[in-house]
Amino acid sequence: MRTLGWFFFLCWLFLPAAAAQQPDQTVQSVRVELSFPPGRALYPDLAERIELSFKSVGEKVLLGKNVSTVRTLSDVLAGTIKKVFDVVLRGFQVDKLELAAGPETVLKIVLRPSQPIIERATLKLNATGLAPGLLQFLDENQQLFSQIATEVLSGVPVEALDWAEGVMLGVLEQVVATQLPGFSVHMDLKVGQVTQITLFLSPTGPVVRSAAVAVSSDTIPASVIRPLASQAEGQAQMLVGIPIAFLGQYKSQLEQSLVRQINGHPSMKKWGLQTRLRIEPGEVTAVDLAVNSRYGRFFAGLTINVGARAPSPAWASHLGAFWGRQELFVENYLALTTLEATWQLGARCQVAPLTSVTGQVNLRTGRWQYGFAHAVDDLQIGLLSDLKQGLLEMSIGKETSDVLVELVGNTKRNYWLRLTAQI
Repeated sequence: MRTLGWFFFLCWLFLPAAAAQQPDQTVQSVRVELSFPPGRALYPDLAERIELSFKSVGEKVLLGKNVSTVRTLSDVLAGTIKKVFDVVLRGFQVDKLELAAGPETVLKIVLRPSQPIIERATLKLNATGLAPGLLQFLDENQQLFSQIATEVLSGVPVEALDWAEGVMLGVLEQVVATQLPGFSVHMDLKVGQVTQITLFLSPTGPVVRSAAVAVSSDTIPASVIRPLASQAEGQAQMLVGIPIAFLGQYKSQLEQSLVRQINGHPSMKKWGLQTRLRIEPGEVTAVDLAVNSRYGRFFAGLTINVGARAPSPAWASHLGAFWGRQELFVENYLALTTLEATWQLGARCQVAPLTSVTGQVNLRTGRWQYGFAHAVDDLQIGLLSDLKQGLLEMSIGKETSDVLVELVGNTKRNYWLRLTAQI
């Protein structure tokens, strides 16, 4: 036990001296902290490339050197690095370059861009063989892409493009390529305070081969909107030839562009019609166009019920007027087997974009009915209750072309198929 105590005493006595004889630590890595005067920041990718250049030179000068030597000669080493970049880094002035010596030595650098600097960029498209609709869309949004290019180039000294043009082209092409998926992107710069960019595009991915258009309406008879289908098909042809990846990214903008063109038709304004359009991108792109009136709803058609205890076939008509989110309407059902007519007066409230509730009264019997309707994708779910009779009717249906096909059942366990064809 006494021997062990002497051992610890000797370790305590000689370890500090041994540590003092260890060689100084060496620089193992170099980190760059790059900054610019207020309001002179560069696009992050370009700033990162400049940081890597400083880091590369710093590593050649500093790696493996004793930290104490670097600390002692920090002004000399910083001056050496600064001289290298004063020659190479044209377009920038190194306002400050300091070394913080350590196993990870930090280069603290402040760069000042020299005048003149790029203030903005303008984009010119040079794309032959592209779909006409795509060219139209790109022309309409040329300002957006010019703004993206300006964000990348703004603040870069014009003189710096002598050495940075290759770097900037790579960064710019990468950024623009993310904005234009489905294309290979090449560009040419004409550098100045207002830099002109010529953009060369060519499709690389799968493109839209055809467009399948379906036109529907909740407020207008099919016979009225049918002529609009041919116009919509003509407008949808602008999608043919567009890369599917591009269409997926700009689907909402292209939907708005199509809607603007369709709404510009004189008949749309004359009859107070409004449209809603949905695009499903693919080689065969589906275009669903809904055309509705701003003022009211009119429906007329033949209803056929198929089932053992199904109601008789009937001729149905509906006429309603909109008041905000409500609709006031009158309906008529003419049973074709008995020629008995039923008139109903009611109101419908749109409680959500795809959900409505209805209340209606039979003008002959005074009996009230209440309904609920909700759309899920392309399915329509409905509930209709007659409180006096204690009867609840449920339906689920899908509209195909001009026919609404519904499976209907009620609390009396009667089930039937209801087919409603619009005129």
